[in-house]
Amino acid sequence: MTWLIKELGKFYIDRRIKSYEYELQEKSKEIDRQLNFSIENHKKTLDLIYFKASKLHDERLKIVSELYEKIVRLDSAMHNMTQLWKLGSADAELDKKNENARIELASKSYIDFQEFYLKKKIFFKKSTCILIDKINSDYFDSYWDYTYKNRFGGGDFEFNFKLAKKAGEKVKEEIPPVLES
Repeated sequence: MTWLIKELGKFYIDRRIKSYEYELQEKSKEIDRQLNFSIENHKKTLDLIYFKASKLHDERLKIVSELYEKIVRLDSAMHNMTQLWKLGSADAELDKKNENARIELASKSYIDFQEFYLKKKIFFKKSTCILIDKINSDYFDSYWDYTYKNRFGGGDFEFNFKLAKKAGEKVKEEIPPVLES
């Protein structure tokens, strides 16, 4: 009889253990399913974040490239405009027309650069914006000084020459180090 009670107790305990093992296996499978689902969701989220970051990086590269082209055009136009010694001709009207064309090209290049930059400024780090703002300001100052005579009429030759020389020096000496930065 003790043997029977022992066997029944053993049978009952074995059955409880197997039931508990089955319950643990089911819980384990459920947790595994939830983890896999979570992992898949995180993978999808990471893929989306990577895709957005990649698109943003591509857009940023495109903008940097376009801005660089605009700065190169502006720099070239400003160098051509602020050169103190230019080839002249025997025709004063033609020389004046060429000078006005250089000023107009510098003006258009500056406006093109500035409008593009202001619209795309959000794509640049603050430190980069500080440098570009400095370039923007220096080019404007040079243009303003150089075209003083055209805006306010003839005036004193020496004063106009000093302003034009100052504008040329800024374009040749002050702006290039900032551009390199």
